[in-house]
Amino acid sequence: FTLAVTERGIRLCYIRLMLNPQPDLVAANVAYLRSIHDTLGKAGYAFGDAQPFRPLSVPGPALVLLALGVVGGGLWLMMEMLRPQACWFWGLGAFGALVALGGGMAAPGLVQAFFPLLAAIVFPTLAILVVASRANGAGGSPLPKTVGLFVLAAALTALGGLLVAGTLSASPYMMQIAQFRGVKLAQLVPLLLVLGVMLARTYGAVGAVTDRD
Repeated sequence: FTLAVTERGIRLCYIRLMLNPQPDLVAANVAYLRSIHDTLGKAGYAFGDAQPFRPLSVPGPALVLLALGVVGGGLWLMMEMLRPQACWFWGLGAFGALVALGGGMAAPGLVQAFFPLLAAIVFPTLAILVVASRANGAGGSPLPKTVGLFVLAAALTALGGLLVAGTLSASPYMMQIAQFRGVKLAQLVPLLLVLGVMLARTYGAVGAVTDRD
């Protein structure tokens, strides 16, 4: 019961009394209830009528910032994968910023349904591609370079996870009334994207060698 209240936020405890035969059944149950009461009291909790939590939601400005973070990650990934021309890059960036701004203020439900999935796909893919491109660069001793690349990959992936968690920090998601439905896509799509980029780079390199020969 102590762990339920202090760690899981339980505010209404149903306590089943002990009914197994013993010399003084009433005294045993009174001691049992008193032990729960005293332990929770020492932890700083007061007893009374259970009160519901206030609904938790992500404020509109915060949701806009989270969505803009996802858009920034998507633009970075696009640069790693496609190297688009400046007009396409800035055009897509402006479009993504408008979607993030308008959706965060006018359609938060749409942002919470789409942007977490996008973040869960973009940032793990970005981590692998950035590390792969930097691993082939020259300079540095192997051990510090390997540790640095590992930290970079972990940081990019963690950033995506924070954006997902921040966007879904609302009561319906925390109570599992609404659920993040992109788990399978978030696991499969990054692998397919990395595979496609690696194949494109490999065959591009082979083709370049053949032309020079």
